[in-house]
Amino acid sequence: MSMIDPTEWELEDSTEPYALRDGTEALLRVIEVRKGARDDGKTTFYTLRFEVPSEAFSKEVVDFLDEPSRSLDAKRLNAAKVKMNHFTTAFNADMSRPFDPTEDWVGLEGWCILSLTKNDQYGEQN
Repeated sequence: MSMIDPTEWELEDSTEPYALRDGTEALLRVIEVRKGARDDGKTTFYTLRFEVPSEAFSKEVVDFLDEPSRSLDAKRLNAAKVKMNHFTTAFNADMSRPFDPTEDWVGLEGWCILSLTKNDQYGEQN
């Protein structure tokens, strides 16, 4: 049987993760990109997880990008294009060639102005 000694964990020496203030301008780094499909099965979206390198104990930031697709209605297609353009511009993503966001976007850095939200399940989040 394997034994562990929890006194080695030094749990009292920890910092509660925190969200940054609303309106904070921060450099974000992409740490993960996951591809998903909407319930309709016709449209693709990406879940992006970011860290704030200058804030070691800040919570991760999560956002979603819809892949612009002709299967979207005109309003959703335009919104997807605008948001994708904002992301790729802010993070200097190379749009001159085909790419795989799940691989090619990890590690990209860009400046963002964060908003602060709060919900019962996750508390304060950026």
